[in-house]
Amino acid sequence: AKGLIVLGHAQMQSGDLDGAQASADKECSLQPEGVANGEGRMLSGDIQMARSNYDDAAKIYQSIAVILDDPKLTPAALEKAYQCLNQQGNTTEAAKVLNQLQTKYPEYQLKTGNASPP
Repeated sequence: AKGLIVLGHAQMQSGDLDGAQASADKECSLQPEGVANGEGRMLSGDIQMARSNYDDAAKIYQSIAVILDDPKLTPAALEKAYQCLNQQGNTTEAAKVLNQLQTKYPEYQLKTGNASPP
């Protein structure tokens, strides 16, 4: 099933967002829980970001944090949710997500350099 994630990323890179979404959806249906499902959701969020659907992307990323507690995937999803919310200008919700990220994963190093503690 990991091949679907790799395929989806390749499709997204080549601009085939519909194909990438189909791969992500198939991954999530084949793996209804666990890290593989989280990776499928992360790809779906990335596709929504590529489409500038920041609200949808933020919701998808936040759903990963609800269903999965993975030391790598979950904080990365929260950071992406934070980025999407900031992109929308929803700074109040973005600050809540950043606080959740920094509280639950204090060792996590943000990839974006523009985040400051609330």
